[in-house]
Amino acid sequence: MKKLRKNHSPEVSWKSVFHVLRRSKLPWLWILIAFGVNLYYNELLLKIPLTTAALFGGELSEKALGDAVWYYVLFALIMAVWNLFMAQACCLAVKNARGNLWGKMLGIHMSFYDGTDPAELMSAVTNDISYGADRTAYTLINIIPTLYYVFKATGTIGSYHWLLVTGIVAFVPLKYVYAYIMGRFSYKVEANIYEEIGSLTGFLAERVRNLPLIKTFTNEKDEREKGRRTVDRLVRANMRSVKMEAVYSVSHQLLDFIQSFVLIVLAVILIQQKKITMQQWVAFFLISGHLSSTMSQLVNEWMSIKMVKASLCRAAKIYDAPSEEPEQTGSVPIPEMGRDVRFEGVTFSYGEKSALRDVSFTVPEGKSTAIVGLCGSGKTTSLNLLERFYRPDEGEITMGGVDIKSMPLDQYRRCFSYVQQRPEIFSGTVREALTYGVGREMSDEEIMDAVRITGIAGYIEKQPKGLETEIAPSGTSLSGGQIQRLVLAREFLRNADVLLLDEPTSALDAQAAKGVQEAVLSTFADKTIIMVTHDLLLTQFVDKIIVLQNGGLVGEGTYDELMADCPIFNEMVMAQEKEVAE
Repeated sequence: MKKLRKNHSPEVSWKSVFHVLRRSKLPWLWILIAFGVNLYYNELLLKIPLTTAALFGGELSEKALGDAVWYYVLFALIMAVWNLFMAQACCLAVKNARGNLWGKMLGIHMSFYDGTDPAELMSAVTNDISYGADRTAYTLINIIPTLYYVFKATGTIGSYHWLLVTGIVAFVPLKYVYAYIMGRFSYKVEANIYEEIGSLTGFLAERVRNLPLIKTFTNEKDEREKGRRTVDRLVRANMRSVKMEAVYSVSHQLLDFIQSFVLIVLAVILIQQKKITMQQWVAFFLISGHLSSTMSQLVNEWMSIKMVKASLCRAAKIYDAPSEEPEQTGSVPIPEMGRDVRFEGVTFSYGEKSALRDVSFTVPEGKSTAIVGLCGSGKTTSLNLLERFYRPDEGEITMGGVDIKSMPLDQYRRCFSYVQQRPEIFSGTVREALTYGVGREMSDEEIMDAVRITGIAGYIEKQPKGLETEIAPSGTSLSGGQIQRLVLAREFLRNADVLLLDEPTSALDAQAAKGVQEAVLSTFADKTIIMVTHDLLLTQFVDKIIVLQNGGLVGEGTYDELMADCPIFNEMVMAQEKEVAE
């Protein structure tokens, strides 16, 4: 067997697996119902060979024939009901597991995604957790009834002759030792398969999002080759699984054949010695065949359990990830007045990369504040910390004198509207994009007033379906400027107390950008506005400017004050004016 490509995740512990399953909220009622039906099904399975053996022995009485017909009809009905209930339990298990895992992903702290590609985690919800939940529900429904059948069937055969039981039991340790060894390989092989599925999912998601970039650089050939290599790795992983399964199947079939051969010879000898009757031989033959396959099923369950463990690696990683939930327990009410925002000695790093160093400044309530600086100076980081996507390493951020981490997270975030640097929208209608997360009913007139402010009304009015116009996934049917205008209109509708803007006009032309800037400052004149911008000419119209450089505060004041007292800001303005003039 070829050496596997190194798995990026360490082997998950059983404790983590049980944690995942506990959080998955399995449908225990349906599992118990299916379990009960399965137990009765196995009880009938024990009686059918005895009834059939009586017929083979020449018993053709009305009772014998009636019992045989009744048991077979009842057996068929119970088997159908069992399959129906088991399918229901397994489907609900997958549904609950996927839903709860997705909910956990939404609540994970943003720092988790800094070192993890979210696209690769998609298969944890779509593929990994579904197998783990399905097989777990199946095992819970089947394992005890199967063991019950094995013990009862073994006892029945033992009542015929102890040598027959010995012939069955003697092979069990050998099968289970072999299953344990193969289970070790199975875990590694299956974990590698799930890793490669995640890699392929992440690769495809990233490339599909960036098809224009691939086509612009006519790099289809290179990307096709990269895709082929990614697919090949998954194929090789699957082939290793197929080869391992083939080896296991052949070996297991060989053990079953040897066991059956030994049992048949042993039974014939006992008949010849008149130690068992022909009717007992027929019953033994019918029971032993199913008993052997049932024991093999128990052996296979161990293989399945190892595969479940492998399938839950990424789910365990997600459930172990840091969560925002502890922050939601904050109980300090949000101040109703005096909501100045204050950074006090804030230091923050993305891993070893420093972003802010001992930064202190105040954003006055009801005023407009611009945060400026060169790329990498910590502007966007300041907004992310304010939104509580991350926690400061040192220092604190306050609103109205209250540390923001002590406030209930969901209530706190409702205070903000946030237009990010690269705004994105989901597929759906224009109306759904505009009302996403707003949380209240709005009339068409109110919506259209907002889109007129941001300059997207013309596009909507030209569409035959108006606000019901469909938007392609990730907004690919719209231009970057149209997406930005839609997002700005959505935040106008949200009407939060604090408006966070991260380069809100970066995708607009100069004329449109000026119109949006004027609309922002006039529409939200009574709101607190915190704006990250590279457009230093715009800063002439805000009440306050914060200047950052290399993660440190180098200037704070009005436009005129900074032009007079802050050399770095002065140089930035002069450089931009020269660039515009050229």
